[in-house]
Amino acid sequence: MMNKFKLLLFLVGFSLFTANASAQKQIDYPTKHDVSVSIGGVTNTRFINAMTEITQVVASATISSIVSGGNATAYYSYKNKTWSVPVSAEYFYHVNRFLSVGAIGAFNCMKQDIYLNVKDKEGKTTSTKDGNLKQYNLSILPAVKFDWLRREHIGLYSKVGIGASFMMERQKENDGDKLYSGTDVMFNFQVSAIGFEAGNLHIRGFAELGLGEQGVAVVGLRYKF
Repeated sequence: MMNKFKLLLFLVGFSLFTANASAQKQIDYPTKHDVSVSIGGVTNTRFINAMTEITQVVASATISSIVSGGNATAYYSYKNKTWSVPVSAEYFYHVNRFLSVGAIGAFNCMKQDIYLNVKDKEGKTTSTKDGNLKQYNLSILPAVKFDWLRREHIGLYSKVGIGASFMMERQKENDGDKLYSGTDVMFNFQVSAIGFEAGNLHIRGFAELGLGEQGVAVVGLRYKF
């Protein structure tokens, strides 16, 4: 964590140095609104999921009796975790030449297979895929953006967003029966220490480095109007 914090400080310092060195070449953007879409990786919710346990569903005595005739015990296990590509959308309004205010919406999804394991009296266990787990993570982050460098074809900026994530977990059997359903709300953020964009005054591609719910690295497309 300390190394990541040092990296963020370095990137912010680099941004300020570059902006100061190019101050005489700055322009005022003729547009007031920014809309963008992007993908990223290594999000906060993925990191938190890796550090915590999912809600473990316990097979009931009824299930044990049905699948084994009462001669064995049954329990669930979870395998084959996969993650979707994190996607996000943003809107910013330029308050002045330097400062923009807006919001970030981010989404990702995690899936796992649920297995029903039956252990007989001799200790032999058989496993059958019995359902699936899905966790949907939706984040809303009010945000501010700082334009350090403003040119006709390139820009350099930083942004900070602070808000909340809704982590919605659903577990179902293959026949549709619900095993578990719950939603957790957690504090979340995005700090993009350095963002670089290139294009014209209306359409630009961009890349960002930072830390948060959009990811450590973010790439996308921005429309200014």
